[in-house]
Amino acid sequence: MNEYTLLEALLTTLLKTIAQLTERAKALNLASAMELAERIYMGKSPDIKPPIKRKLESLVKPILKLRTLANEVLIHSVAGITFLILF
Repeated sequence: MNEYTLLEALLTTLLKTIAQLTERAKALNLASAMELAERIYMGKSPDIKPPIKRKLESLVKPILKLRTLANEVLIHSVAGITFLILF
């Protein structure tokens, strides 16, 4: 199997997986396929076939971390603004 054929097979599999996530997210009335991916990663939704939970880690884990950091920055910003307004 040459590199082009391998790349084509990987992209085809990736597109099928994204399509599966999108279809299932719609069926569950979720906001996005990303929300379903997060649920699968955290064990709140069953995995799809073929299983992708372990593969999702490299995508979902950094996004969850960034969301947590963004929330912390927002909380500190609001607290700082509130302090300035009150004092």
